[in-house]
Amino acid sequence: MLRLRVRVDPDRDRSPARIHGRCDIARPGTARATSRGVASPAQPLPHPPTDHGYREFLRSRWPTRARLLAVYAACGSVVLLLLDLAFTRGRTPAPGLTRLLELRLGWLAVPAVGWRLKHASPRWRGLPAVTILLSLVYTWGNDWTYLMLGMGGRVIHVLGVLVCFVTAAALMPTTTAERTGVFALMAGGHLALDLGVPLGRPLAERLWTDLALLVFVAVTAAVFSGFSASHRRRYAYRCDLERSVAALEESRRRADESAAALRQLAAEVAHEVSNPLAALKANVGWLGDPGPGPAEPAERAEVIRETLLAIDRIHRIVERLQLGREGKA
Repeated sequence: MLRLRVRVDPDRDRSPARIHGRCDIARPGTARATSRGVASPAQPLPHPPTDHGYREFLRSRWPTRARLLAVYAACGSVVLLLLDLAFTRGRTPAPGLTRLLELRLGWLAVPAVGWRLKHASPRWRGLPAVTILLSLVYTWGNDWTYLMLGMGGRVIHVLGVLVCFVTAAALMPTTTAERTGVFALMAGGHLALDLGVPLGRPLAERLWTDLALLVFVAVTAAVFSGFSASHRRRYAYRCDLERSVAALEESRRRADESAAALRQLAAEVAHEVSNPLAALKANVGWLGDPGPGPAEPAERAEVIRETLLAIDRIHRIVERLQLGREGKA
């Protein structure tokens, strides 16, 4: 008589606690469990913007801005030379072209030095200070050139100085205090040159011109102070946005890992439960239809014992899963 039975080995039972793939979601800055159950540190999120962070951000922009300042200064020297030719043509005696080249184009060495320095040491931490110093020298030099050409106090002189102020304010990535200091140095140098090299201009005229220039500098400093505050707010918003995006990406990555771990856990649990279920199905079928002949009592008792072992094994698997869930909660 052929009888089909499936034996269940109770020693082969594996605890679900040993099944890989825990679905733990770690908090930011703590360890997290991977799909293989191995803890690894979570990636830290960006820090909120601070004064140091904002200064480092401004410092990172200096190589590009130093190059722009050098280019604008070189082009500006050529433009100033052409304006000198136009505004000194009707003077008697008019300075010759050689004299104009000596006075104006000699300051081209300043942007040339800045360009060379930017390319030689773009990451040098002293680049901002040297660039500011070169900008001051360039501004004072062209201011002195107007005085030497006898155009001190004229409209072209005032406009040239103001263009230097605005260019420095717009291109130098500095804080409000640093920009105010640059303005103060530029204005102080202009006052020293204007009062120290009068060249026949009345003192009252020079004072009025300098007062108007100082008022313009104060207004420009106030305007660019507002721009600086707005720029810092935009920087803070950008940092917050980057931090939010990083948090979302981290959450999505953890969710993907948790989903993969859950799928793996379900597959392994299904595999563990399928064996006793198959034994249970076969043994119950045999008990319902043992075959053409009557089953021996000892054999029937063995089948019933194996069936109970299969049921007990399924019960233990479910119980350990419940204990694992309660322990994780």
